[in-house]
Amino acid sequence: MARYNNGINGPVSGKVGSVVGASWRGVDYMRSLPVKTKESSEAQLAQQEKFAVAVAWLKPLTEIINVGYHHIKKGMTPHNAAMSYYLTEAVAGTAPDFVINFSKAIFSEGPLITSFVTEVTPAGSCLLNFKWENATDSIYSAADDRATFVLYNPQKEKFVLYQSVAARGERSVTLSIPNKSSGDTVHGYLFFVRADGQAVSTTLYLGPLIVP
Repeated sequence: MARYNNGINGPVSGKVGSVVGASWRGVDYMRSLPVKTKESSEAQLAQQEKFAVAVAWLKPLTEIINVGYHHIKKGMTPHNAAMSYYLTEAVAGTAPDFVINFSKAIFSEGPLITSFVTEVTPAGSCLLNFKWENATDSIYSAADDRATFVLYNPQKEKFVLYQSVAARGERSVTLSIPNKSSGDTVHGYLFFVRADGQAVSTTLYLGPLIVP
């Protein structure tokens, strides 16, 4: 709001263009007209809901995403690169019932080869053993690449992250899962990070797994 000092034409009263002239307690002033807001369309509201689902899913995974999407696209932050993927590929359903498609969720994308997981077996209470087979050693599959596992428990709506828990050349690892998850079904994921941290493999979905 601006105070108006009378000019040669006297005070302004009423609407003039995009402003309104008025007087209060003998003080003449001018103010802008309120901006009319356009209601969001159904498509815009649906996109906002879809966006919110992706944001909520990725929020606990900042550290993982910063590694897995670090080299994806120049000019994009790792988080934005991940959001771009999830909004087009991994968020399923229709408004207002959008959900994450667990089989399409990934936490990394890159040129390294992902080892083939051959066996997932119970190794005791809340313990799962993972075994994998590797491709021939190369710059895309080195024995010292580091394995990162992600487990998601939909019943608890919780992630458990296992960063750099084994070398690719070890071909197996046993993961300890929080005791309160015994009997739950979790969704498992695996990707590898090169020893120098400069490359990753695209995430491999390991399927639903029952916690012993």
